[in-house]
Amino acid sequence: MNYKVSVIVPYFNETATIEKTLVLLKKQTFKPKEILLINSSSTDDTYIKINKWIFRNKLNYYFKNINSNSKNPSSSKNIGIKKSKFEWIAFMDCDLYFKNNWLSQQINYLKKNNSKISVGVCILESKNLIDIACIAQTWGYSKRVPVIPSSLVHKSIFKEIGYFDNRRAGYDRVWLKKANLINNYQINNKCIIKYSALVHADNFLDYFKKIFVYSKSSCGLKNFYNPYVYLLLFFLSLLLIVKNNINFFYLIFSYIIIRGYLFPFLKSCKISFFPKAPLLIFYLPLAGFLTDVSRLFGYFFGMLNLLKVIFIPIKGFFNPFFKI
Repeated sequence: MNYKVSVIVPYFNETATIEKTLVLLKKQTFKPKEILLINSSSTDDTYIKINKWIFRNKLNYYFKNINSNSKNPSSSKNIGIKKSKFEWIAFMDCDLYFKNNWLSQQINYLKKNNSKISVGVCILESKNLIDIACIAQTWGYSKRVPVIPSSLVHKSIFKEIGYFDNRRAGYDRVWLKKANLINNYQINNKCIIKYSALVHADNFLDYFKKIFVYSKSSCGLKNFYNPYVYLLLFFLSLLLIVKNNINFFYLIFSYIIIRGYLFPFLKSCKISFFPKAPLLIFYLPLAGFLTDVSRLFGYFFGMLNLLKVIFIPIKGFFNPFFKI
């Protein structure tokens, strides 16, 4: 089979890292037919910087810089899919490290498994202690997570199950679930990408803001039940404290042990970083607490926005009846 590939790379304010990404794309041992760089409404000079790099390297015959009004990575990916000219779609993100044989590795894997989807994995690691604690409390430290960036998908799959939901976060997991139900996608564990710098943040305030925004954005996604689970557990905990007079300090102690240490220990694939970084003893429970609080706030305000969307048309319907 002749693999004609369109690579889609969304970007937003990547002026500091974009050239590294462009060089890695240029060095691929398998040359794609086109590389579509989709501007997600950047406010810096990334768009101009990409144009200059393409002109300087005389690569305008297959590097295409598209200035879109998309507001998030999912809508940028959808624009790229619709504008792509070829039957195979590969995805990559900025500020990631990937090997020069990434595309050829995915193509060989698809040939071997006779599949239409090969999903790559991201190993989540960091050198920053706060970032390490946040990774351990979310994905799990050093865990291999199936991700859309680095994946290779036949275009017919999008016609079959639809495009990505127009959200900032959560859309990738929802889409992969749908893809797995229909096509049983393959995970290529040898196709590995890593973050070049931080996965989450280098301080707890930025981490809180990021999780809040992502959580709020994910509300309303079909088959994504995390918001309902979080809010239900929160209200059940309050009910148990009020009705059964549970010792508050016992509850806090149990939460710190389970959420602060047991959860990241079970979720992470590599725990050798604990003895080397004693400060993680303090950072881990704080990261866990901030994760839960920011998600609760994000889900709460996200659900309020959903209610507004539902009730505004109802309110509009009744408005004529109350006009004097």
